[in-house]
Amino acid sequence: MKLSSALELGSVLGGMKPQDINNCALGRAADAVGIPKQARPASTCTRIDAIYDRWPWLAANNEEHGQAIMELFDHHVCKGTMTLNALIEHIKTIEPSCPTCCGFDCCCARAEYLLEKMATERDSQKMSV
Repeated sequence: MKLSSALELGSVLGGMKPQDINNCALGRAADAVGIPKQARPASTCTRIDAIYDRWPWLAANNEEHGQAIMELFDHHVCKGTMTLNALIEHIKTIEPSCPTCCGFDCCCARAEYLLEKMATERDSQKMSV
């Protein structure tokens, strides 16, 4: 699931708060895909690590999209100078298009094409035998 879709879904799950990984924009998106809330004190594998594992583009190529999204949420959405929908629309402009791997270097469509081609070739070989 894309981050924008997860945030749309997660935003209806409860209140949202700035500077709280369990209740911020990324936290609510994490809720929507089943990433467990972070207990206090933080364990060695924090919730933000799990979020970055799920949506690796948030920290890809030394670009801190995750940090930028958290700052937009904390400093603009929570203060009323930006709507949550505007943040979601912004995320849609920067996130990868593939909802399966959530990566910029997606090869899912190519892999699907190759699997279909192999199945077609296998089926045609069976028919010719």
